[in-house]
Amino acid sequence: MTTFDDATVNIPMVALYVGAKDPFNLTEEEFTSVTDALRALRQQVRVVTRGFDDAANLYASGEALIGYCHNVAVVNSLKKKGVNSKYSLPKEGTPSWIEGTFVTPKGQRDIVYKFLNDTMSLPWQARFMKFSGSNGILTGADALKAGLTEEELMNTNVPDSEDPGFKDNLVFFREPEDVERRIQIWNDFLAGTL
Repeated sequence: MTTFDDATVNIPMVALYVGAKDPFNLTEEEFTSVTDALRALRQQVRVVTRGFDDAANLYASGEALIGYCHNVAVVNSLKKKGVNSKYSLPKEGTPSWIEGTFVTPKGQRDIVYKFLNDTMSLPWQARFMKFSGSNGILTGADALKAGLTEEELMNTNVPDSEDPGFKDNLVFFREPEDVERRIQIWNDFLAGTL
């Protein structure tokens, strides 16, 4: 088994697993349950990965058969190498985030806004989705119209996201109650001192 080196994702994911009511606002009892679950998990984790390529290489070599891969790009990379791989979303909930773009005051220029608008066009989004395997902002139908093949579309989460129940499983990140405590718990997990 493997997991990605990231306290901000792993702690909420384990909190969901142990049944915490709010994975970003844990009670003392829930912190104890999370720590106990991490302690049990640590015995099963062979390698904590540092990046997408690190995770893909670990799965491709057979050193890990199951784990948290942080991004569908890992699964797509394995498929390209001929490795039978799939992803699934935990029934307890999937920690999720929405990425965005911010323009600083010095960036308030027409060329910046032109670039941002261009990135939302069908052709640009199709290239982005083909290259990265990320969802982009297109529906499945728009992605196919923009030139993605069925296989390329299946390498994204777009088909999953069009399922009416998909969003019910997502738990969007919020600022947790104690970032430093979570990082310390994760560092103890990494060190094997939980």
